[in-house]
Amino acid sequence: TAATKEDDTVVKIYEGPLNAAVKRIRLVSLTTLATSLMLPPMALIFKSSATVSLMGKVAVGGTAMVAGVGSTAALHFCTLPFVFEMSREGDRIVATRMDILARRVTHEFREADVKREPTTLRPFVTFEA
Repeated sequence: TAATKEDDTVVKIYEGPLNAAVKRIRLVSLTTLATSLMLPPMALIFKSSATVSLMGKVAVGGTAMVAGVGSTAALHFCTLPFVFEMSREGDRIVATRMDILARRVTHEFREADVKREPTTLRPFVTFEA
């Protein structure tokens, strides 16, 4: 029927103002993560300074790896709830977010599922569904 067809139209109701910045910083973070995981082992394999002990090299490499993983994990925790865009499809709302590998992921919910008072202390959160 015409009413059903009209209800299934997709209407964009929100587009995040920081989309480009959040995507860019997540891609930079992933690049930093990959670099921090690859370079310390490579530094141990290839010739490096003979004056630095193996334990010192492992400590420096381990610190670089922990910093790379930790910063990416913290950024993911903070930006996971960030909604890039939201659209209405009939009685459903579709929100587009980004996963840890900077790929877009959609989440569907109904308007009745929205809670105006979020139970989390994460930044970027103004509602839960």
